[in-house]
Amino acid sequence: MRVGWIYDQAYSLALSGKYRESLARFDEVLRLEPTYVHAWNQKGLCYYFLKDYTLAIKSFKKASALCPTYVESLINAGCTLQRLDLFDDALQSFDDAEAIQPGLYETHNNRAVSLIALGDFTGALTCLDHCILAGGLKPSIYCLRGLCLVVLERISEGVQDLEIALRLDPLNRHAVMLQRAFYAYTSM
Repeated sequence: MRVGWIYDQAYSLALSGKYRESLARFDEVLRLEPTYVHAWNQKGLCYYFLKDYTLAIKSFKKASALCPTYVESLINAGCTLQRLDLFDDALQSFDDAEAIQPGLYETHNNRAVSLIALGDFTGALTCLDHCILAGGLKPSIYCLRGLCLVVLERISEGVQDLEIALRLDPLNRHAVMLQRAFYAYTSM
């Protein structure tokens, strides 16, 4: 019971942005129960928000080693690897998550970001289409799709996706900026 109480304290501290205090409490949890997978994952998130990506990855990998089917730690590791510009490694992490639990919005969305960074806009489009099928009617998905489509010289489709993004959220600054850039690009 004591471990659960300390974990709840650590989690509450993390939610309120007190990451260093939270880490101390998660360390206490892990001293008492070193195989507490969720504590390792949450510890990784604290390091992530403190921008200590190396320790974040180490914590996520520990969570994954303890529970190889824990998809959340794989996705978190992938997002952290993106911060380090290790996009191929991030893709592997997302692929591992997809193999365990296919069709997750988070996996496809983050996979698309890595593919865009690597210049694979066609692959990114496929991932973004999966996001939409998974119920991802989010402006950010349509902004990314619009970007991919324009880069692939499918301009009118790209502009259409930005218009969808703006219908979903008329104040979405990314959609507004991309739309202006696309119109300027197409009028050249």
